[in-house]
Amino acid sequence: MLNATLLREDIRNSRKSWITCTAVLAAGLLLCAALYGSTAGEDLAAFLTVIPGMTGRLFSETDTSLVWYLGKCLYGAVFLLIPCIYAAGVSVRTLAGPREDGSFAMLFSMTGKRRDILFTHAYFLAVSLFAMILAACAVGLLAGVLLHGSALEIPQYLLLNLDLYCCQMFLSGLCFALAGIIRGARRAKGILAAWIAAFYLIFALGDINGGLSVLGSFSVFSAFRPEAVLEGSPSLFWELPLLLILGLLLYRVGMAVMEKTDLTGE
Repeated sequence: MLNATLLREDIRNSRKSWITCTAVLAAGLLLCAALYGSTAGEDLAAFLTVIPGMTGRLFSETDTSLVWYLGKCLYGAVFLLIPCIYAAGVSVRTLAGPREDGSFAMLFSMTGKRRDILFTHAYFLAVSLFAMILAACAVGLLAGVLLHGSALEIPQYLLLNLDLYCCQMFLSGLCFALAGIIRGARRAKGILAAWIAAFYLIFALGDINGGLSVLGSFSVFSAFRPEAVLEGSPSLFWELPLLLILGLLLYRVGMAVMEKTDLTGE
């Protein structure tokens, strides 16, 4: 059962970070939609060919479809990282922080329903991520249709966003589980920041063509494969449900750890 009071508190405490992250994603989509097919991308292509991976493709891949352009240049970079950072912050704020300052001990003793409280936090994170991606998707859809008309393949674009959300469910579940396992808010924040930075660096290096491409296989961010959507791979039929199931299991792990944690010694 959801705790309505706690849910409103989660919304109030996270609204600024949610608005900021959503605005960054929306601005990125507007920028990409404006640059697609323009002479700006062609003029900057030669200068930015030295930039490896997705950043350089933002300005150099102007001969592909709009969805391919967005998927490879933006969704495989900023859209992968920003929601994950948001999820890490919310996980620390709703699990590690209250456990350390004693808020959980007081709240649990007053209500006696740990599962309801923890489920409310998990529900808020999953739904707020969905709302973030949905809002950004709506901005991209509107910008794509207004600026490029039928060049935006809407079914493929919607599937790309579904793929992103399934991946973010997995990544946010991992953040939620780690925040429940790690003791201490500062330690949890440091460890989550370190693993996000490390795995994203590995993922970015793996995106470079050549000998470093094998590194991408060792990053959790490789779970998001926009090329599977863009190429119409049938593997999506099992990959997306698998990511959702793994994400839900990780959320459950975080809840189970907190349910069994002895808060008297915290």
